[in-house]
Amino acid sequence: MATTTPPTSSTQPSSSSDVPSVASSAAKIHKPIGDIGWKFNHLKDLNNKRRVTCDFCNETSTRGISRAKQHQLVIKGNVKACTQTPEDVKLILQEHEDKKLAAKKSMSGEVHEDDE
Repeated sequence: MATTTPPTSSTQPSSSSDVPSVASSAAKIHKPIGDIGWKFNHLKDLNNKRRVTCDFCNETSTRGISRAKQHQLVIKGNVKACTQTPEDVKLILQEHEDKKLAAKKSMSGEVHEDDE
């Protein structure tokens, strides 16, 4: 009667061999820091920061993170609108843009209604 031996660790598939495709695809995605837009967009080419790809629809903008945010906020004129950006992300991006605009106005010395 033949006896069977339990499989050794070398004959069992390792968990790391099941994941390389995910790990290798994740390694291709690069998200710089410094702008909130990078939370929702990524670079495929580390050498070209103007080619930004939307995380929701995979549309690529060739004019940088500002145009990518316009794409996600559906600001018409410069870019094609993203139809897949969630509303909560749009709110986050819009609040950020509003704060930037307010800061820019205060630095330029414009008079606000509160100051009168």
